[in-house]
Amino acid sequence: LGNVYRDHRGQFEKPAGVAVAEDGKIFVVDSGTENRVQVFDKNRNFLFEIRPEYGNPGHLVWPTSVAVRGGKLYM
Repeated sequence: LGNVYRDHRGQFEKPAGVAVAEDGKIFVVDSGTENRVQVFDKNRNFLFEIRPEYGNPGHLVWPTSVAVRGGKLYM
């Protein structure tokens, strides 16, 4: 997966955790200033990212780990 650079898809500032879903999707936590989880397909192509929604209950702040089980994502 990507190089270290915080603003671009597929690149990371502080990668902190990785999980692989049953369908092969790869979830990578980036707990740097971006506070996001990037999602890739089994061929390491970027699919989408999950970013915080500040001010909403349960928003994502400095994620440090990720797990996938039974089709559910846990952070």
